[in-house]
Amino acid sequence: MGVPVDRHPKPVGRTHFHPPPEAGPAVATDPPGDYRDLLSIVTAFVTERVETLWSE
Repeated sequence: MGVPVDRHPKPVGRTHFHPPPEAGPAVATDPPGDYRDLLSIVTAFVTERVETLWSE
């Protein structure tokens, strides 16, 4: 594949690092017992997030 392409100048050299975004504190939850319930929760979250992004 070759050497990765730099997307922008890096004044600090190869040690340039972008920290991950702040996610906030973790919240302990009990996972649903059925995988379909989990898929429903995830799908609802993703749908809401996409609608929010498209409305901006």
